[in-house]
Amino acid sequence: MKKFGMMVLVIALILSMVLTGCGGTDNAVETNTGTNTATETTESTASGSESDSTSDSMAMDSVQEYTYSHGSVVTGLDPHKTGSIPVWGVQAPIYENLVRYVVAADGSASYEPGVATDWSVSDDGLVWTFNLRDDAKWADGSPLTAHDFVYSWQRVFDPEVGSDYEWMVDAMIKGGGEFNRGEGTREEVGVTALDDHTLQIELNMKVSYFLQVASFPTYKPVKKDFVEQFGDEYGSSPEKTLGNGPFMVSEWNEGVDLVYVPNPHYWDAENIYLTKITRKIVKEQNPRAQALMSGEIDAAGISEPEWRSMLDSTGQFVYINEAGADVEFLMFQQNNEFLANKKIRQALSIAYDREKNIKEVGDDFGFPAYSVVPTVMHCGEELYIDITKGENEHIKTLIKENPDPKALLLDGLEELGYDRDPALVDITLQTRGTGEFSKEDAEWLKQLWKDTLGIDLQIELTEWNIMWDNVRNGNYDIAVGGWTADVDDPSNLIDIFHTSPNTGYYHGGKTGWAGPKADEFNALVEKAINTSDSHEKGLIYMEAEKVLLDEAVIAPKYFGEVSSYRANYVKGYYSNSFTYIDFKGVYIDGKE
Repeated sequence: MKKFGMMVLVIALILSMVLTGCGGTDNAVETNTGTNTATETTESTASGSESDSTSDSMAMDSVQEYTYSHGSVVTGLDPHKTGSIPVWGVQAPIYENLVRYVVAADGSASYEPGVATDWSVSDDGLVWTFNLRDDAKWADGSPLTAHDFVYSWQRVFDPEVGSDYEWMVDAMIKGGGEFNRGEGTREEVGVTALDDHTLQIELNMKVSYFLQVASFPTYKPVKKDFVEQFGDEYGSSPEKTLGNGPFMVSEWNEGVDLVYVPNPHYWDAENIYLTKITRKIVKEQNPRAQALMSGEIDAAGISEPEWRSMLDSTGQFVYINEAGADVEFLMFQQNNEFLANKKIRQALSIAYDREKNIKEVGDDFGFPAYSVVPTVMHCGEELYIDITKGENEHIKTLIKENPDPKALLLDGLEELGYDRDPALVDITLQTRGTGEFSKEDAEWLKQLWKDTLGIDLQIELTEWNIMWDNVRNGNYDIAVGGWTADVDDPSNLIDIFHTSPNTGYYHGGKTGWAGPKADEFNALVEKAINTSDSHEKGLIYMEAEKVLLDEAVIAPKYFGEVSSYRANYVKGYYSNSFTYIDFKGVYIDGKE
């Protein structure tokens, strides 16, 4: 569910995404800002910089313990069965992938060796070879080999496992999608151990961002005999979880906290400085901010202006403020009688005042979304919005072409055979949670559409997990969706709406979208996937995005903004929208 519900979201694709994600990004935190998604990802979307120093040459406190707060509960520690940003953040210290994506102090990011010491790709871009370190071990001290990665990637595609993020690589890895659909075998998945320390991965297409995939949360290794020992209960408790990362889980008190301690068998244990990390569940911002002020916790996501002003005045915290790689949107279920009409969907999207929502509900936090792709996203070396020259922001075009959204709504009613009376429109919004932010946002939307369109929107306050179950089953009229990008590529924010469940997370079974325009959109997505020139690919995605927004399958609301505070004494912790911190190289200096 990432993301926001499911990326990469993906950069996501991921991500994003959204949702979300990045899978989608299923965000459980309730805040009073317009950037619920961003607040969710504050502590889980960052990467610690690998340090070349040792503890002997660094000023460090005698107590190396770090505590941070998060608003979402931990749903599991099996990387192949989870798909949300908060849970990926929890798993990041436990498992290490082939590659680490590391952020430096200046904000730049680069790929560094993880389990793999180095890698190469064939001239045609279809075969990647990873050389694994010979000192890689599981947390129980047993050797980790290329065979473990073969098992793990095959497990992602196993239909009996039902991995949330299989879809991200379904068409990418040779034989993977076929195995998942029952059209091929496990052995035909294109992931092979050439020997104990050499892994080969065969692709169906050239993927410019494959190293991001190789560092992505879902594709982390698990140990076969350990997984088979516990079956479906793998990852349900510390003793039923085995990783290979820099830390292990020592305690997990559901709904309260989760505690990490160093993994003594980690290959680079000398660069692990923290002796204890505690992730505390604190859902509301007031107690979060109070805990920061008192020193009970060392970091937290805070976006309320009053608390930000107070924290800034102390001079004791680093303020992290970043544009997010996520988008939140309204989803219109086209099996609803009224939402089956394109003009009614367009009217709802056009009438949504994005700037006003951010100001009145989001405390001026976040950025209005007239596209599904955040402005920070790249396509190759170029920013996507530069490639499109802003033409991907098709909502602006719709607004310009339809200055009176109510007239558009009435035309839609007439097409359906109804009187031109907006009071006839019967639609219900399911909220993504029952907290104060969800309530306020829903009531704001109800009043807005009442004033501008004359409709009486019904509100159904729905718990986060129930709403997502309803979305999966297509059992809603309007729902709040989202995505956080998993990889820095527009594919992760656009492919997710492909109507095939083998390609899109928000597929036709969830949105009810079908027909010629859906087919046109799918064809453009598939064309972009098979286009190697990044500039040309960006232009193709722009055309796909125009179809998506013109059909008003969704109505983008806002792009996220990350706002968090971390105590000055926390060192070696640097943020990035596309990575998840494993706390390697992080240490405490100056708390004592």
